[in-house]
Amino acid sequence: LCLLAVWVWDKTENKTLALLCVFVLVYLSTYCDWHIFAVLWTLCFFVFRDNKIKMCLSFSAVFIWYFIENLMNTYYSYGDMKKALSLSVYTIGSVFALFLLSMYNGKKGKYKWSKWVFYLYYPLHLLIIAILRELI
Repeated sequence: LCLLAVWVWDKTENKTLALLCVFVLVYLSTYCDWHIFAVLWTLCFFVFRDNKIKMCLSFSAVFIWYFIENLMNTYYSYGDMKKALSLSVYTIGSVFALFLLSMYNGKKGKYKWSKWVFYLYYPLHLLIIAILRELI
């Protein structure tokens, strides 16, 4: 849905129609992992790819919305703000993506091994989290 939203935004000349289509895709993403936020973040990076300040500001605005929504949902589930905060703190990891992506200069990296670091990072960090979950 994220790539489809980018494609619609990029190829549709009538931005009102593009916005309507993106709204439909955002709605459809409510049934997916990361629901609406993945589509919105992807659009933030695409629409403001030439302006890092706007990209960072829009990403931050969506992140704040994401954190508050996650915090409130957790609070309503448990009725305890301290527990809700402790269960919502993982969302702060999203900010690290902003740091890494904002450093991208549009050029291919000079180290051939660096792409493998990122290919390995995702599955390995999930494996480590799963192991820690079982140990704790």
